[in-house]
This record gives sequence, C-alpha cells and structure tokens, in this order.
Amino acid sequence: MLIELKPQLLPLDMTGLQRVVREQEARLTKLTNIITDANARIEALRKQAAPPPKLSSGVTAQEQQIIRGIAARQLVSQIGEVRRATDKELVPIVKTMQASAATAKEMGERQWDKHSILRKAKSGNGGAQGILEATQLRAAYAQVLEVCGPVELAKWAQQAIDTGDPILADCVLRETGARKKDEQPFSCASLLEKVPNAEYADAQALLNQLIDLAQRGGLAYSEFQRQAPDAIRRIELGLKARQNINVGEDGAIQE
Repeated sequence: MLIELKPQLLPLDMTGLQRVVREQEARLTKLTNIITDANARIEALRKQAAPPPKLSSGVTAQEQQIIRGIAARQLVSQIGEVRRATDKELVPIVKTMQASAATAKEMGERQWDKHSILRKAKSGNGGAQGILEATQLRAAYAQVLEVCGPVELAKWAQQAIDTGDPILADCVLRETGARKKDEQPFSCASLLEKVPNAEYADAQALLNQLIDLAQRGGLAYSEFQRQAPDAIRRIELGLKARQNINVGEDGAIQE
C-alpha cells in the first residue's frame, strides 16, 4: 500500500510560534472590533427607524400600517448594507484564522509531536556545537544500548523518564523500534507518553491557543451572522401575514 506524502510544511521555532499566536490574537481583536462597530451602527439605524408613538392627524390605521411596513423594509435594507459591507471585512479574517488553525494542527502532528522533538534534541544551548555534541552522544548511547538485554534496556528507558533526558529517550526509542516486536521490553508509545518534555508542552500550548483563537473568531462571526437581514425579513413577513396585510416588495399593500 502506497502512502501519500504531504507537501512541505516550513518549520517554525518557538519564537516563530509565539509570533504566529500574536498575529492570531491581533486578527481576533480586529474581527471583534469590526463586529462591535457594525452592531453599533445597526442599533443606531434601529433607533432612528423607531415607529411614531401614535397616529398622525388625518392618517388612518391602515395607512399608518403601510408607512410602518415601508419603514421596516427600509430598515432591513439599510441593515443589510451594513452587514454586507462588514462581511467583506470579516470573511477574509475568518478564513485566515481558520487556515492558521489548520496549519497549527498539522505542525502539532508533524513537527511539534514529542517524537519529532526528541529526534531534534540538541545538547547545551544548541547551535553548531550543541548539534555536534548531541550527535556524538547519540553515537555513544547507540553502542551501549545495542548490546543491552530487555531488562537493561528497560532500565535505560526508566532513566530517560526520570531524568527527562531527550537525547537518551530518543536513543532508547530508536533501539527499541529497531528490535522485533516480540523482543521489545516495552512499547515506544508507552515511553513517549511517560517521558516529560517542556519544549513539547510549551509548543502544544501555543498550537492549541492558535486553534482556540480561530474557534472564538468563528463563533463571533456565526453569532453576527445569526441576525442577518434574511432572518429579519422572515420575521417581518410573518407578522404581516398574521395581521392579514399583504405587502409587496415595494412596501405597498396588495389586494
């Protein structure tokens, strides 16, 4: 069975992840500000379009109803214009936030999973010297672990868990994975689950924050959409029907 490979996913370090989270937070702030402003404009339109408190002199109740119907349609139209203009601003932001969340999920599975972090672990403060030291240390561990029996290999695994040593944990995982299934004293998944790693915890927290921000943005947009003009129009027509008044698209009463 052939496994389809995915396109390249450019890596980000921890600083890059923090920057992406800040960008996502800025998008959510911008989105909520746009919605708040739109709701304020819509509320202002509704207040301006409030019906007169009583009938004007010489105007029948039916004529007053016509006037109110026309005013209601004008209000719906004005609100629709505000929402359409707002939608043009909101949709690109929501799409960008969702794309960022999807990328975060991919990164969490392909670059910032614990197995990948352990394989890339360096010594000291990193850099070229850290890579060289880690390579030499891995080679030394590999020679020792290769000749270990099941019990001794399990002890090395326990030491990796107790010390949180990422390079040792990586080497034990490599050696365990290289052995036949019935010769493995423990599962690689068990070691991965139990070995602590601060970098993994920090990265996953940032990635989850990216996804959470996208969900909050989507919910805010959905809430804004739930009060769309179409919904208002359906309510308006329902009220007209209950009053036995047939109002046309132009707001005029039809026989």
